[in-house]
Amino acid sequence: MAANPSALAGIDLKLPNVTEGELAGQVYTELREAICDGRIEANQRVGQNALAEELDISRTPVRDALLHLSQEGLVRPAPTRGGFIVTEFTPHEVLEIYDVRLALEPMAAAQSAGHHSRTQLAEMKDVNAEILEHPELPLREQYLLNQRFHELVVAECGNRILIRMLIQLWSMPSSWRMYHQQFEADDSHEIVYRGHASIVEALEDGDALLAEQRVRDHVAAAKQTTLDHFQAQGG
Repeated sequence: MAANPSALAGIDLKLPNVTEGELAGQVYTELREAICDGRIEANQRVGQNALAEELDISRTPVRDALLHLSQEGLVRPAPTRGGFIVTEFTPHEVLEIYDVRLALEPMAAAQSAGHHSRTQLAEMKDVNAEILEHPELPLREQYLLNQRFHELVVAECGNRILIRMLIQLWSMPSSWRMYHQQFEADDSHEIVYRGHASIVEALEDGDALLAEQRVRDHVAAAKQTTLDHFQAQGG
């Protein structure tokens, strides 16, 4: 079998009255999520024909989806027998992602401090509470909650390019794979909640220097947690 049947069991394709292009988009989204959350493991071979057969669809949307995943670096062409191989997520990628965040996010938080509306601050608190109170949520939903929190933190920095760069960083598949690694630890939700709460406190007080430091500490701690996980796994 080209792909792990357990990984494909959760794939939900909305087949009635969709074009091949729309179907390719569905396959791409579902496979991307399965790779990023670890249901389809690194170095696993994914064959176009076998995958199309298992999903009971034509090969064209599967081929298009795999090519899209290849462009993102999530799969690479298999050296033999065709198909693709799921790429490994390496500590080097973790360092690259977090180093960019450490360079940009604390600065954006400092510039945002004191400029958030009451509504924005209330949403940050609500999102953070959701993260703590519902650790059973699917990984994708947890990730989106964290993404929303961090988008709100930097939303009032006044630099549209900086905000766009940070949003794009969160949208990268490597960021999602990194998040999955981070949340292998049982106490991660509590740690994240406390870090977020300290950031909101600084932003609410309008303390730019403290907001900058707390964001830096929060991102650096997440970086170390992920790297520790890699080391524990022998990475």
